[in-house]
Amino acid sequence: MEKLQTLLLQTADVLEHFRRQSEQASQRHQLSAQQLQDVADTVPSLLRDAADGSFSTLSTQIRHEVGKGFEQAADTVQRTMRDAGQQMTRNTEQSRQVAEQLQRVSRALWISTACSIALLLTAVGAGAWLSGHYYDEIRRNQISAELLRAYDAADVTLCDGKLCANVDTGAKGVGDARQYKPVRSRAP
Repeated sequence: MEKLQTLLLQTADVLEHFRRQSEQASQRHQLSAQQLQDVADTVPSLLRDAADGSFSTLSTQIRHEVGKGFEQAADTVQRTMRDAGQQMTRNTEQSRQVAEQLQRVSRALWISTACSIALLLTAVGAGAWLSGHYYDEIRRNQISAELLRAYDAADVTLCDGKLCANVDTGAKGVGDARQYKPVRSRAP
C-alpha cells in the first residue's frame, strides 16, 4: 500500500512538472509571437520611411541606409523566427518525454493494482479454505472430547485386555434387539 501511495505521489509530481513546463512553453510561445508581431509592425513603417527617403532625395547614401535597414529587419525577423522554431521544437520534445513518462507510470500503477488485487483474492481464498478446514477439525475434536468425557465418567475397566463395564441392568435397553444398556457412573 505504501508503494502505491509513493507511486501516486510520483505521478502527481510528474503531472505538476508537466503542467509547469506547458505553462512556460505557452508563455515563451506568446512572447515569441509578440516579438514577431512587433517586428512585423515595424517592417511596413521602415519600408515606408525608406521609400519616402529614397524618392525624395534619391541619394546614394539614403539608398545604402534603406538597404541596411532592410537587411537588419530581415535578419531580425529571421533570427526571431529561427529562435521561436527552436524553442517550439524543444518544448514539443519535452512534452513528448513527459507524456511517455506518464504512460510508463500509469502502466506501472495498473500492474501494481492488478497484483494487489490478485494477492488480496489469494489471501481471501486461503483464509476461507483454512476456516473450513479448521471448522471440520474442531467439530471432529468436539465429538472425540464428548466420547472421552463419557468414558471417563463411566464405571469401566480392562479385564484381560477387554473392556468390562458396570451395566445398569434395570435400565431400558437400546438398539434393534435392545442389546445395549447404559453403563453406571463411576463412584466418586
